[in-house]
Amino acid sequence: AFQEILYNEDGDYNIASSTFICRIAGVHAFHAYNEVNTRNAHTAIIVNGRRVYSNFQSYSSYPEMSTLGTIVRLKVGDKVWVQAIDSDTGICRNSYFMGYLIYECK
Repeated sequence: AFQEILYNEDGDYNIASSTFICRIAGVHAFHAYNEVNTRNAHTAIIVNGRRVYSNFQSYSSYPEMSTLGTIVRLKVGDKVWVQAIDSDTGICRNSYFMGYLIYECK
């Protein structure tokens, strides 16, 4: 879970559930950057319970970054989050999740 919010002026990201909840229907971009350390990491961007993009990052002898990104069309109330696919993951605290509206759809 992402514990610190750097910018969430409109409150679309819910820190308690680690979920972005769409307030404006449209095309949105989402990105996740996960530092991988000590073990492999398999993560995904999930929209309303459906995996839309996933990535596997193997761990070598030094920390690496796993990056995920997707563009999706959302309706008001749709939910987006990042999820570890494996319970034994090497994702560290130096990880980020961000999303933004590209354009609004009526």
